[in-house]
Amino acid sequence: MPVNHDKVSSVDDPPEDVLAGKIVPSDWNTPHNVLIDLAGPEVTGVLPVDKLPPEVVEAPELSPDGLVVVHETVFAGMPTASYANGNTPTLNGLTYNVGIGAGGTVAIVADGLQHTHPTGATETAFALAAPIWTTLLGNSILRRGRFAVWAHVSSYALVSTACWSYILNWGAPYSSMGGGFRRIRNTQGGVATATGSVGAWAYYNGADVANVLSGNAEIVDNGSATNHSALDNVVCAYFRNWYEWDYYYGTWASGWPLLEDMKHGRRFYCGPLINTIEGGQKLRDPRTWSLGLGGGGASSNIGNGITIARWRMTYWNP
Repeated sequence: MPVNHDKVSSVDDPPEDVLAGKIVPSDWNTPHNVLIDLAGPEVTGVLPVDKLPPEVVEAPELSPDGLVVVHETVFAGMPTASYANGNTPTLNGLTYNVGIGAGGTVAIVADGLQHTHPTGATETAFALAAPIWTTLLGNSILRRGRFAVWAHVSSYALVSTACWSYILNWGAPYSSMGGGFRRIRNTQGGVATATGSVGAWAYYNGADVANVLSGNAEIVDNGSATNHSALDNVVCAYFRNWYEWDYYYGTWASGWPLLEDMKHGRRFYCGPLINTIEGGQKLRDPRTWSLGLGGGGASSNIGNGITIARWRMTYWNP
């Protein structure tokens, strides 16, 4: 039943721009209708029914958890092409730098960007030069954090008894800092089978800070063929900020997995290392970072390789 209710609140209203069009304390301070339900187990009321805005306008929904995709390139299905060392192909608006060591190859094949391993001391690379992170994300997002880079592996081969391939890698020169994902067999903690393990590592000041393999003994997702099956073909580096990032891996199933559904490998944090006695501040600024897609490890036997189907860069809003 409707009843008339007098003043019930002495709280000041918030600024108009905070709750514009919403119910505010002063709405209680003039006579208003109250709808009382006497039929339920308890006497309840909806207050005040005549103070609701005439129309509720809902904010548009973003994709899951506010995910915003700033760039995505799908190599799979592109026209096939073979590259030579030093080539600079432009694909989907971005220009890549190709590096090929002796005996290696880099090519676009039916299922993506393919690297086969070199036999000499130089790796293969297909990289976007700095300032690619600023170009895609903008300086504000790059500085604030909560962004990510993802890659989907369509196939790989680890035929040698000890070998690895890059999936993603990022950073300034090895004398500074960076990190990445690898598929690893029987080295750096990877299992000895041809399936290999999903590996992640970080480097600083010319040395690996740690082979932050998601299969390290202290990590729940340990280095076993069960936890690192061939179905673990999607990786994501989630940057809380530019010096602290998480390694995730999961499975492609007709689309990118949600970050929440992926396995968490490990977090890398290098904040205390911003300044060092021997070198001062290193090239820690992500505006100096390159980004590599795939790659063949140097001095590996013929037959090892990896193919990247697609990659993307994202951030979260808010």
